[in-house]
Amino acid sequence: MKRSILTIAIALIVTFSSFANDDQKYYEIMGKTIKEMFSATDAAGIQASLNMFERISNAEADKWEPAYYTAFAYLKLYELAESVADKDALIDKAIASVNEGLKIAENEDELITMKGYVYMMKMVLDPMNRAPEYSPGIIGSYQKALVIDPNNPRAWYLLGQMQLGTASFTGGSTDQGCASISKAVENFKNDKSENPIAPSWGASGAEEATQQCR
Repeated sequence: MKRSILTIAIALIVTFSSFANDDQKYYEIMGKTIKEMFSATDAAGIQASLNMFERISNAEADKWEPAYYTAFAYLKLYELAESVADKDALIDKAIASVNEGLKIAENEDELITMKGYVYMMKMVLDPMNRAPEYSPGIIGSYQKALVIDPNNPRAWYLLGQMQLGTASFTGGSTDQGCASISKAVENFKNDKSENPIAPSWGASGAEEATQQCR
């Protein structure tokens, strides 16, 4: 892990000062930091990536991706946190990061999907009390993202998860949720983007979610 953190530090010193306004270097350092974040196995590694995303965001004020991945890093820290209070604090920071990204790209469907995701994770900390407040906005975020891009697999996947969770909570039908998951699985097969650092996660989660529908 020390080596992983050192790698990020060296990249920061050598390239960070010169990559502003250079798209190739921007994509290179973002791609490297994204890989570091997904491969990190402890909070220190995730935090190192998060710090880098925040620095890149400060240098690249017109790019939405650093804010998106900063929020994702907070979600990964959220998964490792033990107390509800710590999880709540981390998810609030993720929400703030998403909102900063939306100031840059208000119609970016991946950011809108992420907004629904972070609020969904905040809701599950206390579903009995928070579901009435958050559920409409969460579902609304996924639906808005799908209006912008009807083939966004992450929006379909998370919408399906929300629908399945609601069905489980209320004892209702899982048909709607399963249909959304099915669309997600199908759309993940063609999940490609010209943006080299576009979100690409979620396919394995969608496949696992189909087990709830069998």
